[in-house]
Amino acid sequence: MYNKKLRTVMCSLLVSTCITSCAALTPDRWSRDDIQKLQGTWQTDGFGYAIELNREHLTLNNVTSQGCYEEDVSLQELAYELPFVRYASDDNTVQVGDGQRYGFHFTLHPAPAMQTLCGNQLRDTPTDVVKAVSGTMQDYYPFFELHDIRDWSERTQTAIEAVSLDGSDETLFNALNTLLAGFEDSHLGLQATLDGETRRTSQRVVRDLDPEVRAMFESENTDISFARFRRNVVQQMRSDAHAALFNAPDGEQLGTAANGHIVWGRRGDVGYLSIHQFILYGDGIDIQQDIAIAADAMDQVLKDLADTSSLVIDVSLARGGFAGVAFEIASRFIPPSFKPARMSEQLPDTEASQPSILTHQRQVYASKQRDWEDVFLTANSRTRYNGQVTVVTSAVTTSAAEEFTLAMSAIPGVKTIGTATNGSFSDMLEKSLPNGWSLALSHQVYRDPEGNVVEGRGVMPDTTLELFEPIHQYPQHLLSILRLASH
Repeated sequence: MYNKKLRTVMCSLLVSTCITSCAALTPDRWSRDDIQKLQGTWQTDGFGYAIELNREHLTLNNVTSQGCYEEDVSLQELAYELPFVRYASDDNTVQVGDGQRYGFHFTLHPAPAMQTLCGNQLRDTPTDVVKAVSGTMQDYYPFFELHDIRDWSERTQTAIEAVSLDGSDETLFNALNTLLAGFEDSHLGLQATLDGETRRTSQRVVRDLDPEVRAMFESENTDISFARFRRNVVQQMRSDAHAALFNAPDGEQLGTAANGHIVWGRRGDVGYLSIHQFILYGDGIDIQQDIAIAADAMDQVLKDLADTSSLVIDVSLARGGFAGVAFEIASRFIPPSFKPARMSEQLPDTEASQPSILTHQRQVYASKQRDWEDVFLTANSRTRYNGQVTVVTSAVTTSAAEEFTLAMSAIPGVKTIGTATNGSFSDMLEKSLPNGWSLALSHQVYRDPEGNVVEGRGVMPDTTLELFEPIHQYPQHLLSILRLASH
């Protein structure tokens, strides 16, 4: 999905991993009045974009402290991705976004002319590509100190020297990988095209899993990447666990939904719900479609498990997706009797009567305002579950799965067991680079309701249980959790 079109960048703000392309474009959805009001130069707050509109000609630049570089985006594409426009008369700012709940928006501030703002224009040379990556990380990445990276200037200079001696794509790719080494961040990665082949790198580290998987990987002498090998191991672990849970005399698999990413069943009086990810529940990347599919799936899940006394929700092997999907599922577990201490002021009128719980706060790191945004989980008026709920987590649990865990942890009576989640919460900010490659990075800071920053630390469970010691015992550990839930 990495390319130089803005629709790709917009997708990356919504999901932790984009896998397919977004929907096809439709005609311009801005009015003539909108286009007239947006004439001139504007800069986003904290996202590193500057746009200049001269009649109907759009110029979009990525802005870094090392210089700017232009991105090939038309006015039609921008208007399609950001059809919602709201003007603030008091401070002359403009909010543009997709207009969807759980969607995205930018705040645009008036800016100097593009020539003044972007006097130093980066080109598609290897040296300038290094500068683009370095400047983007320096300006928009919040977690240098967390990952103990204190030599960024020296790293940058080393990368520039390497590509100055040899300007090949292979040398550039290796120099950028060395530049990014040491960041244990699932949302930081590079994608490039070398000799017609797509190459990806990721800084993802799974604390609980990696030591044993790395030993397996090295012993098998396989041609695939370690990241692909690890995904294959996780898929096999999931299959083994489902077989152990459902093939026993008192076990039963009751259904699957969302392209197989939601699986449910029971062991005796205990329900089991396995969620693999929070995206791609339908055709392609579509948050509203995925929320609708999740809602219908949860209706069926809770109907099938209505007579169970307790429910184990397994996100121990779950990765990312849409936060909106995660919250749709979590909203089914707020007790009807719950009375919140604090109500959200951001809820649509149709949901104003439903109780809401503060689950976490987030902040765009590079924003000038540095405001913390409250994130609330609102009770669902559709079918809800009334029994005891236990959520299973591990270091595999990443991104939207972690937001799901934060939401569930905020619900009174819900228990969590396993190990700390991965600690990769931020939405991804994806930047096309001057040569057409792409850099994805975390750009937000998340904290729990008590004010603790959770990036790198993860969500700590109420009860610690090492699920992957060793890996082949994972199904037995899940069976133990289900036995505990039956008491």
